[in-house]
Parts: sequence; C-alpha cells; structure tokens
Amino acid sequence: MTVRTFEYLFGPTASVFWPGVIAALSVSLAAGLLSPLVVVRRLAFVGQGVSHAAFAGLGLALVVTWATGGAVAGTGLTSAMLMVVSLGAGGMMARLSSSPLGGNRGGSSGDTAIGVVMVAGMAIGYLLTRLAAGPVRELTGRTPPDLESVMFGSVVSVSWPDAWLTIVVCAAVTLIAWWHRRAIVLWAIDEEGAEAFGVRTSRVRLLAMLLLSVLVVMAVRVAGVVLATAVLVLPGAAALRCSRQFSGVLIWSVALSVGAVVAGGIAAFELDLPPGPAIVLAGVVLWILAASAARLSARS
Repeated sequence: MTVRTFEYLFGPTASVFWPGVIAALSVSLAAGLLSPLVVVRRLAFVGQGVSHAAFAGLGLALVVTWATGGAVAGTGLTSAMLMVVSLGAGGMMARLSSSPLGGNRGGSSGDTAIGVVMVAGMAIGYLLTRLAAGPVRELTGRTPPDLESVMFGSVVSVSWPDAWLTIVVCAAVTLIAWWHRRAIVLWAIDEEGAEAFGVRTSRVRLLAMLLLSVLVVMAVRVAGVVLATAVLVLPGAAALRCSRQFSGVLIWSVALSVGAVVAGGIAAFELDLPPGPAIVLAGVVLWILAASAARLSARS
C-alpha cells in the first residue's frame, strides 16, 4: 500500500472512502462465488440486460419523489426502485429463457428478447430522469445523481447505511446460493441431466436469475450500470483458466474478484481515476494474465 492510498484510507478523510471500500469488497466476495455460474451458463448477456434495465429504477425513484412533492426521497428510495426493477427484469428473463422465444433452445431469438428488455429499461430510465430531474431539484434543493455516476459508479457516494445494506444483501445472496448449491451446480453443468436427478430446473433458473439481479443492483453502486456485468463475468472467466476442479475454480474466482477490487482501488487512489472503471480494468488485466498463464502451461 503506497503513501497516497494509506493517506486516503487512514487519514482525516478516511470516513468518506471506507463505506465504498467495504461495499466493493462485499460485492466482490459474492460476485466471485456466482461468477463461474454466469460464465458456465453463458448468462453474461442476461446480467447486462438486468443492469441496464435497472437504470429505469433511477427514473422511477425521481418520478416518485416528484409525485409525492419531495416527501419520499433519498438513496433508500433509489435502492428500492433499483431492486424492484432488477428483480422484475431478472424474472422476465428467466421466463424468456424457458419459453419458446429463447434461452437454452431459442438461440438468437432469446438474446433478442433480452436485448429488448435491456434497451427498453435504458430508454425509460433516461426519459424519466430527464423529465423529473428538474422538478425534483426544485422540490428538494438537492441535485439528483448525475448520469455519469449511474453509468460508471461512484464509490465515494456510498454512505455507511449503503455499506451495511450491501453487506447484508451480499451475505444473504451468498447463503442462499450455498444452501441450494447442489441444485444450482447440477443445473449449471447439465440442465437436462439435473432434471433426471429430480432438480426442478425452472425454479433453479428463476432463483439464479433473481440472485444475479440482486447482486447486479449492489454492483451498480460500485461499478455503474455499464460495467456491473464485468464484475460478474471476469473473475469466473479467469478462474476457469486457473483450475479444472470446481472447488479450485471457486477459490480462484473469489481471490481474483477481491484482487481486482484491491488493485483497482489502489490504482484509483494513486492515479486519481474513477474507481469503477479502474476495478474493471484490473479484472481485465487479471483475466489476461490467467489466460496467458493457461496457454503457456498447455504448451509446456
């Protein structure tokens, strides 16, 4: 840890940064556990759809604040709206993946349906934000979240209540995923085979989508709408290059996920970079290193 990072985290302004750091580490732990599932089941585009559809939650929160004359406002309302929209999008995509339109057997039509949900959420969120931002600013005297912080995250804006909420939610996601680990792993590896073992794959698919949706909401605060999916994809993609054992993949995924947050956070502090993109770029570098190491190992 260099001098500037140490100063930020343990100096007079430490209370500003620690909530975001704790939230980012909590998300990285939960994302590291679910990331192999995202990669194996090829759910990256689903995560992208959920994260972009969640953008509509910001617009809905501003509209609610406007409609109530400013009586209902704040980050709690925004988080609630993001959660509701993300869960709705995740449930819809789970439905699409098992319908004749798409998913496992639908091919590109399923991707198209998910793409429609994604762009619709982005468009609705942008229009509602433009419509309600001005009136909300006049009612509350506060400037609504700017589009850049929503798109690319703002660790500094994370408060202690946000950090505690992130810890609780990520812990709940982790515990639920661990409790249903057998069914989830069977579904991820072989959906048809899982049915032969008595796994109700439709329910497992819905559970997985909802868990990912909740985690995406938490990741949006750290990495933003655009980069949230990368937090769920990169650790698992790199871990699958490092081990062929399932337990080894999980360990590597968690380690690489936490490592990306630490490396990206230090780079952000030292080079005065936005933390969200810095964390994602650190994850990309770790994936490149893992892929290169796997290729060299295969040649030797």
